[in-house]
This record gives sequence, structure tokens and C-alpha cells, in this order.
Amino acid sequence: MRRRGLLTLVLVVLLALAASGCRSVLVVQTQVNSGGDGQVRLELHLDKQAQAQLGIASTADVPRVVAQRFPWVREADGWSEVQAAPDSAGNLTLTTTHAFDDVDTLKALMSDKRSLDAIAGSPQIINSIQDMPHAAPLLNDYTFRLGSGKPPNPGFNLFAQGGVGDVPDFTCSGEKIIPEGGTAAQLRESLSFNYRFRLPGGPGNTSADATPGGVNTWAFPFGDCPRISADTGGGGSSSTVVNGLILAAAAGFILIVLGLRALRRRRDRHG
Repeated sequence: MRRRGLLTLVLVVLLALAASGCRSVLVVQTQVNSGGDGQVRLELHLDKQAQAQLGIASTADVPRVVAQRFPWVREADGWSEVQAAPDSAGNLTLTTTHAFDDVDTLKALMSDKRSLDAIAGSPQIINSIQDMPHAAPLLNDYTFRLGSGKPPNPGFNLFAQGGVGDVPDFTCSGEKIIPEGGTAAQLRESLSFNYRFRLPGGPGNTSADATPGGVNTWAFPFGDCPRISADTGGGGSSSTVVNGLILAAAAGFILIVLGLRALRRRRDRHG
């Protein structure tokens, strides 16, 4: 069974926010350079009510809240110190980044499972939500490959599964969540997510909702589980290699068939 994705990490932290009618947005930005290095940036946007529910009365409370709710966001593990930026309306944005040197390190960042019990503060909270796991990676089924082309367009292939749970789990049932009511319905109204991937030579052939400035962008509320994919055949990406093998096999088969036909004709003439 696929592990649950990035939404889960913030979902459990913001359960109380849903009940209070708060609005929160998680933005995940990933930039991959042509050499395979880059950066992951996480932004959590909280309105006043959301801040109060999390126990943030001022920016001085942010380190304590982060340490309690997101113990994996540590400088010792490569994450930058969380920055808190309030705006004139009283909203607050929390930001952290993590650099990576190659696509294998990026895969580890996306695929490593992290305890949700620690984030939620209690396993009972996890148990109260249908289909919720007690540990999860940042993205489901994450794969990313660079092609063999020359920079700045080496080619790439990206695939991941957004959302919480597996299709057709209840947590991936979209608008069907609303009539059921309860916490899931409240979460659909109060939580939204925004994934952004800037890829070398992109956006390519993509399932993204939009590509502003060439950045593949997916935006959706809790309850949706979109396919996150982008691909370009430039430079011999994995899909190009596979297609080439298929064509080579087909050509070989055709040659064999033609050869057999020619052999039969010769035998018929000399029979």
C-alpha cells in the first residue's frame, strides 16, 4: 500500500484549526538544477486564528511550536532555521529550506517516513481520522530522473502522488467528503496545498494546474489526491530510452519476419 503524502504532515498539526474556521496554506517549492542539485522550501501560511490555535502569540513562540510539532525540521539534519514573517494583516508565514546536492538526496528528503504521532501530539488524534497512518513520507510514490542531455536541458521525468491516503480511500474522495461532515469536511474547507516544481528546461509535458514562469504548480484542498507528473524527452530521459528500446525490438521483429518470408520464397522456387 502506498504511504501517505506531504499533506499528512501538516494535516495533523492543523486539526484544531479546521474546527475554528481557520485558513491555512502549505506551499512546497522544489527547484532542481541541471546538475541535479537544488533546494526544497516549505512555507506554512497561517491566519490569526490559526496562529492562536497553535499557541503562537508572537514570533517568539515559533521555535517552541516548531520543536514540538515538527521535530524533524532540525538544522542538524540540514533544514534551515525556521523564519517567521508576519504581514500587515496579522497573518504569519513560517519558512524553512533544505539544500540537496543530487537527486538521490532529494529522493530521501521526499521519501523518508516521519512520525505523525509526534506532530499530532497524540496517537489518538491519528486514530480518529479514517485511513491516516502513524508515519508518512513527504510525497507518495516519488520518483525523479534527469536525462542524459547537456545542460541546461538534460531532460527529466517526475512522478508523485499528492493527497492523503490512497485512491479510492475516503481521504481521496474529493467533494464526497463534504456531505459526510466531521473533521474531514472541515479540513477540506480550511486547508489548501500548493506544490511547485522548477525543473531544468521545464515545464515539459505536465499534469500541473498551471505553469507560471515555467514552474509546474498544483493547488488543491484536502480530499483531493492529484497525480503529480512532468516529463520531457530532451536529452534521453528515462521515457525516451524506453521508447527507443521498444522501437528497436519492433524493428528487429520486422526484420525477422521479412527474413523468414524471403527464405520461404527461395525454398518455394527451388522446391
